[in-house]
Amino acid sequence: MLGLWLTGRVAMAAQSSLSPGVVAALGLAFPVALLVTVARPVIASKSWRNLGIVAVLGLLTACDAFIHLRFAAGDAMGGRTLLLAAVHFVVLLNVVVGGRVIGMFTWVATGRGKVRQRPLLNGVAIGATAGVALSVAAGHSGPGFAGCLALAGAANLLRMTQWTVREVFRIPMVLVLHVGYAWIGIGQLLLAAAHAGLPVAETTALHALTIGVIGTMTLGMMVRVSLGHTGRPMAPSPLVRIAFALMFAAPLARLSSLLLPSSAWNLTVQLAGALFAAAFLLFLVAFTPILLAPRADGRPD
Repeated sequence: MLGLWLTGRVAMAAQSSLSPGVVAALGLAFPVALLVTVARPVIASKSWRNLGIVAVLGLLTACDAFIHLRFAAGDAMGGRTLLLAAVHFVVLLNVVVGGRVIGMFTWVATGRGKVRQRPLLNGVAIGATAGVALSVAAGHSGPGFAGCLALAGAANLLRMTQWTVREVFRIPMVLVLHVGYAWIGIGQLLLAAAHAGLPVAETTALHALTIGVIGTMTLGMMVRVSLGHTGRPMAPSPLVRIAFALMFAAPLARLSSLLLPSSAWNLTVQLAGALFAAAFLLFLVAFTPILLAPRADGRPD
């Protein structure tokens, strides 16, 4: 799987030297393989509850395929529309999976007792976020789309009240997931403001989702899974704590452009990018020796 992902990245970087068909085939290899890998056990075990995740992965793969087709046809705008839709489908995955695991992780880490769930609120959060992603794919905009974004943002922030307790601020491994999920609602509300005609740049609001949600949630889950699968305690090292802090700062640096003169726009982009990259670089430094070493508990890898 890693080889397929790397091959796709190399193909995209070298697309000027390759035919569009070759770039598309190599670029699609990873998402297709991922879709098959996830779908097979879900279908084999009849875990119909997880078919939604398979469906979202299928839509992501379809977006990837159509992006290649649009760019091959010289339709850069059509490709960009589907690229934005893919971002919202990834956010939808975070809404679905985050809603399942963040409460459980919080319950276990804080010992507060089982987390309450409000099925109606959960359904609205997931449904509205799915509506946003499908609307972007269809090229919709305007007041109706802004309303859908506002509903999704409000529902996702309200949904967090089921899980968030004071103790999470003292537990970095849980806090990072809460922060990442909070950016879902914040980003959706900022995008709603942008589409409603308020003075919020759409690209800036979008970075609340790409840096804030995807970056933060990915880093948090990478650390959690790496510790768990190497038989280590669920406690981040000082280096990882710094990585979390840098990732927390990255979307704030980017969104500071909303309060600064327009001349500072490039600076906020560069600063946010540097913080984002530094966070993942620290992860690489901290976990490369751990992932190459045997499990700490002596169990088979």
